[in-house]
Amino acid sequence: KVKAIMAEYLKDVHYYPYLFKLYKEPYASVDNPKIKIELDELAKKIEENHYLLLLNLSDNDDNKELNDCIINCVTWINSMEKQWEINKYKFYYKDTVVSNLTRVSRDYFKREWDRAKKGK
Repeated sequence: KVKAIMAEYLKDVHYYPYLFKLYKEPYASVDNPKIKIELDELAKKIEENHYLLLLNLSDNDDNKELNDCIINCVTWINSMEKQWEINKYKFYYKDTVVSNLTRVSRDYFKREWDRAKKGK
């Protein structure tokens, strides 16, 4: 169950900057109010899955890196508006937080699978 939530979370966090840019770019040929609604809905979905992940993953030393990466994704999403203004209304996309969470998640799920195989 957690793996499916994580996959959806990663997909949505990765897609969010694309929608953000569509909404913010002045030359976009799309209907911005519709994009804004989609952006808001996506933000709600990201937040919901953020909390589901944090509730499903123990807050222990073994999961610290994973929990930090999950939190970093939301921090990144929440900083986009400010970065937009700092960068003089240009958007620079770096998905480092998504890549980091993918890598750490893969390691987490591998460890969990190994534990399950050993009956722990």
